[in-house]
Parts: sequence; structure tokens; C-alpha cells
Amino acid sequence: AKATEWAAYGSHVKLEWISRPKRVLIVFKPSQEATHAAYLAIYYLIRHNITVFVEPKVHADMQAHLHCQSKHADLDDARLKTWEKSNQRGRNLIPDDLAAYLDLIVTVGGDGTVLWACSILGALSSVPPIIPIAMGSLGFMTPFPVNRMEKTLERVLSCLLYTSDAA
Repeated sequence: AKATEWAAYGSHVKLEWISRPKRVLIVFKPSQEATHAAYLAIYYLIRHNITVFVEPKVHADMQAHLHCQSKHADLDDARLKTWEKSNQRGRNLIPDDLAAYLDLIVTVGGDGTVLWACSILGALSSVPPIIPIAMGSLGFMTPFPVNRMEKTLERVLSCLLYTSDAA
């Protein structure tokens, strides 16, 4: 029974979507290193024609970063979006209609960042898959190190991009 349990919780999990992801939420720890890593993730995803959502409090800064990179012809900075600010219990909860249509969440930070991302989703009945990028050395919910972030995103997207769109 233990071998079966291990397989169920091990690296044998495979995610497949019917169509490629269109909307990704990126949540990151408020530190210089995490902000830079999040920017790199945003830039990578936008280059792959994915619309990226960030929290309202960081949207302007990330938009400014992208405008600095406007020399790149493959950059569509209109793909970086946010939602209306709301002060519901001190959090900017994602509107239900947006949260329900997110395909993926990428967190950059630690376990607390993963928990924060889940908390701003409100009371959804299900949470989209989360790719947790670790900024530190210890994390129970963050198995992907920041120095392999682009490779991790590449692997996730390659799995998703080559899934058949036929239904």
C-alpha cells in the first residue's frame, strides 16, 4: 500500500489541458529578488502569447519594466493585466469571473506566497494548477528553484502547448 500511496503523491502526476493556457496569474513576494524573477517570468509568458495577470499594487511597476523592454519586437505589453482594486478584508480579491478562467498560477517566493495566492482567489470551488517557484532554501510547497524557473516554465508550456486542441 505504501508504494501505491507514494506513486499517487510522487512525480507521476501529469497535467493536460484541452487547449493551451491563455491566462496566467503571477503572484510574488515583495522583495527585490522575487520582483526581478517575477518580471522574468512575466516577460517569458508574454513572449509566448499568454496574458499575464498581476495584483493591482504591482501592476504599474511591472508595466514600467515592460515599457523599458519595448525595444524587443516580440513583446506585447498589453498582455499584462490586473483587476479593479477592492479592499475586501484588506486584500485585493480576484473577481470571481476572472479567477474562474485562470489557467495557471505561478508564485515566486516561498510557502507564504503560495498561501497568499490561494487567499486572493476568494471562495472558488477549485484552484487552478500552481507552479511554485522557490526563492529560498527551505520550502515545503515550493519544489521549483528560481535558478531553474525558465526551464520549469518551458517544460510546463511545452506539455501544454503540444496537447491536442481537438475535443
